[in-house]
Amino acid sequence: MPKSRMALLGLGLLPLAIAAAVIVGVIKLSDYEHANNLPDGYERMERGRFEVHYPRGLRGEASRVVDAAEVFIELAVESMSPLLGDLTPPTGPFRLTLFADRADFERFASATLDDDMSHNGGYFDTMTLEIVLVMSEVESETGMGIRHEVAHMLVGRGGGRYGTKMPAWLHEGLATYLETADPKRPGDPARVAQWVRMVSAVNAPPTVAEIVGANRRAFSGEGNDVYYAYSNLLVHFLMRRSADRFWRFARAAREGRDLDLDGLLKHFGPHDLLEAAWTGAMEAARTQYATELGERIDRLRKVQ
Repeated sequence: MPKSRMALLGLGLLPLAIAAAVIVGVIKLSDYEHANNLPDGYERMERGRFEVHYPRGLRGEASRVVDAAEVFIELAVESMSPLLGDLTPPTGPFRLTLFADRADFERFASATLDDDMSHNGGYFDTMTLEIVLVMSEVESETGMGIRHEVAHMLVGRGGGRYGTKMPAWLHEGLATYLETADPKRPGDPARVAQWVRMVSAVNAPPTVAEIVGANRRAFSGEGNDVYYAYSNLLVHFLMRRSADRFWRFARAAREGRDLDLDGLLKHFGPHDLLEAAWTGAMEAARTQYATELGERIDRLRKVQ
């Protein structure tokens, strides 16, 4: 996030009228930047809550992404609000920009965010309510890419919020968890995504302390897939220990409390026992995932 936008996170300290005027100004500036940085040959449509910008000729694919987002919003707000607090999304329309390839996405993100997004496939801009995705990396069957960014929107801006102080690992771990969770059955454990299994099979886990202490840069720089994968697995791990304690912790973090390791340990400590349990769980999981990965490779070789 550029420094100019970081400064705006203190809007809650301003009088309401001034804050509203500043937000309007930011959105208008965002509109200008978006139009100026968007590649030629993109079309626009309004669908549901979304103002969609997409490559010419891909209206059907773009519509399916929006439909997946709409379904997920409705289900997630109803089922997850009792667990995380009010997730009712802010009033739209939300801008959704879908890029044909990574090159266009990276150029747009670099110009618009002033940040290197070459290791990411999408993002949600908390200030402008904009979702940006690489279209080729959106899984059409499950809508996982759009679900991830919508989850960020609901957690960060749902219930009338301007953002959340939730630490990066929890924000990303939850969004990745909600990619595969069944929002119709919030009490059931989510599936561990195949890419998470593959990343963890070939990369040793950071400690709980290292994951909880990771800053935002860890999720955008080289090797960020390790932090994404293990943040997701830490969410799974904590929920298996106690779903009730996990959701109490997540609500506290969303409200700006229990943000660091000590905050987590208030719910799941002591530290040495938690780290030992995490290490044992990840050793077992990595053995399982490595076996599965080897079996997949063998099947692919036989097909070839």
